[in-house]
Parts: sequence; C-alpha cells; structure tokens
Amino acid sequence: SFIRPEYNILDSSNPESVEKLLEVASTSPYVSIDLETDGNEKNDGLYYHKGFIVGIGILFTQFTRYIGFYIPIAHRIPKPKGQIGLSLPLTSDIFFDNWVYGSDIKQFSLQEAFDILGKVIKDKTVIGHNIKFDYKFLVYNGFEEISKNELFDTCLAGYCLANSYTVGKEMLKQLGLKVLIRKYLNIPEIKVFKDFKNKLSETPIIEVAEYCINDCYFSYYLYEKFSEQFLRSPSLSRLFNVVELPLIKILADMEMDGVKINVKYLDELDKIIDSSLLSKTEEIKKLIGKPINLNSPIQIKKLLYDDFKLPPIKKLVKRKKTETNKRGRIEILAVDSDALDKLIADCKNEKICYILRGIKEITYLQHIYSTYISGYKEKIIEDRIYTDYLQFGSRSGRIKSS
Repeated sequence: SFIRPEYNILDSSNPESVEKLLEVASTSPYVSIDLETDGNEKNDGLYYHKGFIVGIGILFTQFTRYIGFYIPIAHRIPKPKGQIGLSLPLTSDIFFDNWVYGSDIKQFSLQEAFDILGKVIKDKTVIGHNIKFDYKFLVYNGFEEISKNELFDTCLAGYCLANSYTVGKEMLKQLGLKVLIRKYLNIPEIKVFKDFKNKLSETPIIEVAEYCINDCYFSYYLYEKFSEQFLRSPSLSRLFNVVELPLIKILADMEMDGVKINVKYLDELDKIIDSSLLSKTEEIKKLIGKPINLNSPIQIKKLLYDDFKLPPIKKLVKRKKTETNKRGRIEILAVDSDALDKLIADCKNEKICYILRGIKEITYLQHIYSTYISGYKEKIIEDRIYTDYLQFGSRSGRIKSS
C-alpha cells in the first residue's frame, strides 16, 4: 500500500516553512527533485536555453513518511481560486487532505531558491526521472553545485533493467514516469498526473505544486524498487553505476557546450548544392519532355512503370490499420534508391538510364540539402548546434543524438 506524501509549499515571507525543509533535509541521505519549466513560446520550457524555471519540487523520506516541498519561483498566478485552508481536495484520486499550506504565498527569486536547494542537496544522492533535463536547467541557470552530487536517474534505471523496448519514440513513451509507476508499482488507472490547459507559469501554485511533488514522490518510489532489483543483478548494477550514471553529467556538459559549426562554409555548400540541384532538375525535366514534379514519388512511379514500362520492382511496407483493414504489410511499386539501382543495372536504353541516374542524384542532393544544410541552419544558435544525447535511444546501448 502507498503512504501518501505530505505536501508543503514554501513561502519566502514565512521563514518557518524554509526551516522545516532544512530540518527534514538534515535527516535523509537521499533527495528526489523535479523542476517545472516554461517559456515565452510554446515548447520553450523543454529547452534549458529558451525556457525558465517555474518551481522546484523536493521530497525526502523520514522513517515511514514521505515529505514533499515545492519552491515557487515564476508563477504569474500565485494564488489559487477560492478560500485556502489546511484541508484541500486535490485533483488526483489517491492523494488528498494532506497539505500544509497558508492563505497567501510569496514566491522566491531564482537565487533565493538556489540558496535553499544548495543547502538541502549537499552531500546527498539526487534522484530524478530523466534527471539530465533538470541537471541542465540548473547548471545553465547558475546552480553548479549539483555537479558535485551523485545522481540516480529512474528513467535510465528502467531502461537498464528492462528486457526489451521498442526503439525510437516508442521507447521514450515506455520509459515515461506514468508508464513505469503502473508497470512496477501496480498502480491502477488513476489520474495522478494532471494535464494542464494553461502554461505552467500561468497555473495556480497549488496545482503545479501537487503535480511536481507527485513526480518527486513516484521517482523516489521507483528508486527504491529499482535499487532492490539492482541488488539481485550485480552485472546490471555495475553497468548502471559505473558506466551509465557517470555518463549523465558528461553528456549534459557536451550538450550545453554544443557543436561548433563553420557557418561561412555551410553557406558556401548551400549555394553549391542549390545550384547543382537546380541545373540537374532542369536537365532531367527537359529529357523527360513533359511537366513533372521530381519530388513526388507518385509521379516518379508513374513515369518509370507506366511511361517507361520498366520491369516492376516491389517492396513490402507496413499498412496502416483502418476500419476495414487489419494492420499488416502490403506490396507496392518501389522508387527508392535501391529500386533505382536495380532499374539502372537492368536498363538497356541509354537515355532512360541517364534519366534514372539523374533522378537518383537529385534525390541524394535533396537529402543532403534538407538534412545537413537547411536542417542544420534551422538549429544553429550563435554558430553552434545543440543536441540531446540519449543513453536509452537504442537496444544496442549506442548513444542517440536527437
């Protein structure tokens, strides 16, 4: 059974609220944290160099108690609606009536919050879910003290202990906090996590505080669960503690440093490839002798198999599930690079061979341009590109950049 955490919101005008946090912090060697972030534009809160910290959640255990604290920093609506008391119904289904809360809240400056955080995490293991996100936000905003702490990432631990995951975006979904607590902690389908209609900075403190402390609470619960599992598997424990955990800070520093880009050379490549694309496209269109969009696989397919009567090259692709069709695989005519290579190898008509080679060259140049020229230019910030290095991006354990 679950022990409900105690929820506390710190108030900068009430020194007793801070004193209680420091007193609780002195009794625990572990602390679970979670940052709530936002930005001026949509999704800016996902990026440390664009967003800002709205509040910081902190949770400790004290014997059989879980005691959570929320430090409000940048809420634009600090007061919740209605009268505030010590007994408040919350939005989640399992946590309620467990608040320590005053009627008025005065928020903290970022530096004031960092001063408190520095005291409560000193010499402790810091637990978090996908903690590299919080780490970067803190360090980027000037809180470098966390670089001295040992870290425990429940997202990374879940990845190390799992038998298998689907790679790519599906893997990230399967490692989400909501998914892991239901998988490992047998929590029923309850609304523990709230979906906010407004931006977090425009949401009342009490609502965000509940959400944030719940994140800290379940991260700590997963930490306890995963620690037990690592004890039963020394080899996985070594992998996690010796390789994966120390790598978090290294990758975070690499991400914040970014990759230096020679913008002048990139501009030169832009002109060269753009000119090559334009001239090759005009040349191939003249040889074809009719209007055609060489970026359209449908029109290319019609040209090759209907107009040129080339032998069909087919491939299997996944079929989308509809009301009438089950998900599966279907055969379609192929016009990708492999198909073009086969058609070129078997082609007897010199003109058609030249057109096929031209189409392949155009496709290649378009890929290079969209991926490495315009694609890079969109991401450059002051001559650098910043990426995320995912430790759980592939089954093989390779680091994935996204």
